[in-house]
Amino acid sequence: MLTGRRFRVEFTAEQAEYAEGIASVCRAVWNIGLEQRREYRRRGVGVIEIVAGVAVAIKPRYAAYIVAAWLAGIIINLLSYPGFYDVALRDFGLLLGRPDPGSTGFCVRPGLASTDPGAQLISLPL
Repeated sequence: MLTGRRFRVEFTAEQAEYAEGIASVCRAVWNIGLEQRREYRRRGVGVIEIVAGVAVAIKPRYAAYIVAAWLAGIIINLLSYPGFYDVALRDFGLLLGRPDPGSTGFCVRPGLASTDPGAQLISLPL
């Protein structure tokens, strides 16, 4: 059987000030998260995301170029706003890590491959 317990915490003035500072940061992060969730629900999934997903599922070799161009446009757009450089860098990483449209596996870049001459490369299906 579960029983509830109550505790009463008595802070010193310094501890109360520190706890209030931590609580205000937590409230700010929580409110930003709620605002973002509300905005995402209001906006919903965009038509372009659905079209890109269907195109990649049907013709991945050709749709990879479209998605790469789309990501490049997003990166350029994000770089035009101050404060979104981290998101632009993340999207740039997605652009570099996209599947190679000319093969059935992911891009292998020089320097990232194994230096072991006996190592076998594994091709991942799309």
